Amino acid sequence: MIDSLKASEEGLKIVDEARRRKRWQKNALPWATVATTSQATLRRFWASCSIERHTFIAICQAVGVNWEQVAEGNNAEEIEQILPSISPISPEPEKKVRGHEQIKSFALPEKMPPVRNLVGRSQEIDTLKSQILDAETRAITITAVCLVGLAGIGKTTLASQLVRQLQAENAPFTVAAWETLRSPTGKAPRFDSIIDSLLLTLSHGEISAATTQNDYRQKTEILVRLLREKPCLLVLDNVETVLETGQARKTGYFADDCFEYKWLFKELVETEHQSKVIFTSRESFAELSEIAVRELPLKGLETEDAVNLLESHQHCLNLTTTSEELAKLAERYQGHPQALKLVSALIRNEPKFKGQVGKFLRDRQWLLINTIDGLIDEVFIRLSDLERTCLSRISVYQTAEYPLNTAGIAAQMPEVSEYELEESIIQGLRRRQLLDYDDRQESYQLHPLIQEKAHRLLLPDPKVASSESQLANRQAYRYFLSIPLKTEAEWQEIEDIKPLLITHYHACCAEDWDEAATAISVVYNFLHLGYYFQLLKNLCSQIIPLDWREGKQLVTSSEVHADILFRLGAVCRYIGELPTASDYLKQSLATARKISDPEGEALALNYLALIEKDRANYEGALEYGQESLKIAREIGERKIENNAILGIGTTHYYMGSYTLAIECYQTSLEVAREFNFLEQEEMATHDIIYIFNVLGQYSSATKYIKEYINLSRKSNNIITIRATKAYLANIYFDMKKDKIAKHYAKEALEIEEILQEKAGTEALTPLSSITHRFFEDLNESIDFFEKRYKISNKRGAKFQEAWALYQLGMTYQKLGQYDLSLDHFHRSFSIFQQRASRTYEEALSLLELAKTSLLINTVPLETIQDYCDRAEKICLKLKLPLLTEVQKFKVNLQ
Repeated sequence: MIDSLKASEEGLKIVDEARRRKRWQKNALPWATVATTSQATLRRFWASCSIERHTFIAICQAVGVNWEQVAEGNNAEEIEQILPSISPISPEPEKKVRGHEQIKSFALPEKMPPVRNLVGRSQEIDTLKSQILDAETRAITITAVCLVGLAGIGKTTLASQLVRQLQAENAPFTVAAWETLRSPTGKAPRFDSIIDSLLLTLSHGEISAATTQNDYRQKTEILVRLLREKPCLLVLDNVETVLETGQARKTGYFADDCFEYKWLFKELVETEHQSKVIFTSRESFAELSEIAVRELPLKGLETEDAVNLLESHQHCLNLTTTSEELAKLAERYQGHPQALKLVSALIRNEPKFKGQVGKFLRDRQWLLINTIDGLIDEVFIRLSDLERTCLSRISVYQTAEYPLNTAGIAAQMPEVSEYELEESIIQGLRRRQLLDYDDRQESYQLHPLIQEKAHRLLLPDPKVASSESQLANRQAYRYFLSIPLKTEAEWQEIEDIKPLLITHYHACCAEDWDEAATAISVVYNFLHLGYYFQLLKNLCSQIIPLDWREGKQLVTSSEVHADILFRLGAVCRYIGELPTASDYLKQSLATARKISDPEGEALALNYLALIEKDRANYEGALEYGQESLKIAREIGERKIENNAILGIGTTHYYMGSYTLAIECYQTSLEVAREFNFLEQEEMATHDIIYIFNVLGQYSSATKYIKEYINLSRKSNNIITIRATKAYLANIYFDMKKDKIAKHYAKEALEIEEILQEKAGTEALTPLSSITHRFFEDLNESIDFFEKRYKISNKRGAKFQEAWALYQLGMTYQKLGQYDLSLDHFHRSFSIFQQRASRTYEEALSLLELAKTSLLINTVPLETIQDYCDRAEKICLKLKLPLLTEVQKFKVNLQ
């Protein structure tokens, strides 16, 4: 009788719990009906509900029905087999013994949202667990944790997964409750509805709205009492709705009309009890104890996890993509889970993309598609006017290019005091998770979604869009101009001049073209000497109009405009874009003549001569060069005169007139020494050494190298010293004096290491004087020239790029890897060949193509013969000593 009664009581409890939590399926019967039901009705109930065997037996016993008779036509054994296979809707709490206590695993809250496509976050979950539970005693250690982060970043999903894991691991909670404070209006839901639901859940239905008074303090007191009596787990989701909006100073503070919530939250975290509270919020609390509440800022997923998330969407949505494209998409959105989900759906549904991720990456330069824009709107609507203004103005900064500090933000907000900026605006934006501070980079950061949204705020009205945007960019470039720089002599790498490059960028955005041009004029020589040709082209191109060929200009001064065109011509010549270079220089020349600027004329003519030389139009080159020389002498510009002489000498060299070339170089050397043009003296000496080395006149070359050494000591230029050692090494290699050659090669490479340690690989200038012969370890040779190739390619230094490929070809040839060698020689030759004038280097590439092709033994003999013929033709035209080697190979080939 007692056992039967216990079974009945247990059945009543189970059914009542099921009714209260609505865990039965929609066709399950209410308890009153079950209590008076027939066996047939119970049979239907059993068939419609997924419940475990022991639960069903308890229900039958509770209503006085023999459970074995419920299933007509089935015996007990069949029911025994069926019932355990049915998955439970609400499993019986598991009992575990710890010490003298029995701990029950809690049931999952019914309002808790599902977890779908959760990837990563294991570190965050481990952190939360360690904050909630002591690893050894499993005792509750702190009062509350708060997950904060951007809308859609995954706070709710993480909290839901955490609760599930705590239940699975039998965490010491007897009951769990989940309430969301999110609402369609953005306002917190009615206080009574939330606390009444909490009381009902935590009391297992014993405390309802009907049994409590309406006073919020009394209800809070009852709730806290429950938290004291037994360990409970509370999750309050989207609690930012109880916080103040529209006031920077009160960001993170409770709204005035949410005083009940303020009382509740403070009591929850500041009153001693044995329970745990988990908050999720888009904003940080300012009024809750930092000791009692542990905050965990939630960032985007790591790239690997974000790609895994996208791959799950890829399979569901049938996206066409690659791992690289998914990684690029993940990085573009910085691992924001909701954004990636929405974008994946857009890529599938939008007819323009047809599920192709690559097409989306190419076609969409903006991040905020409509659905994501609406999500971010929910955040921005809570901002104050000052916060919105600050956020929009600092959105113009490229924080990936240069750290954003308080001074940079202050430059955008001159209308507010330093105190108000730091204590209200910056603090407010940080609490709203819209402005993040990276300790490692010592920089404020904006999430790309926030930055794009904030930047759109600069353009509220097309009629006034430019003024707001111009103001922010103008204040930005003035800020960067105020940043102290090293002296020009100390510049070693791009980072040393980064503020000026960013000044140029913001000045262009503000359409302050004169300021942009000034910034470039300061760094032009450094970038030019550092072979940053592609960068220079991009910078200068931004400060001329599209219709520049028609004489239009952006800068105020026509002289400055002519100078910009001249620099573009010079840069385009170095990267091999000869027709474009010629167009720029001719327009520069026309502008200089129009404004009567003879110096500009002479400069443009000198470079036009070099371009015609590159095009193998040597007569035209000499004509331009002589005209430049004449004007320079008339106006007494000895430096331009000297450059013209050097250019004429180089033209004679390419014509094979070596005597005339050497005479020009020696004349240039005399002028440079007379007027103390140290840089031009180095250039003239370098050219003389080069021509004697090509001609095999090593004793003459050595004589000038000694002068080159003195110049390097005089200028204390370590790069010149490196070049000197390299030249000496090459000369002695050519003379077959390998021991001496290796001595100088070692010294040149030691200087190279010093330069790399001092300035970094990216800051090194490509150096054609160092060759594969300098390296005893050929793998070191490959590493060296691979780096030089990448640097040259990035900077647009075509000759240096081709030379690095040639040296790689020679290295692979020595290693016996002939296929790789041939490939590099082909790539090298194709670049050398782009220059209309035939060169010594082109002849070298053709000869090595012939040699390597013969070693491979798969290249047709006619092709090898063609390589030799073309190399021989260049050598004959330029009277190169290399002719002997080419002709000897041809004889052996026959």
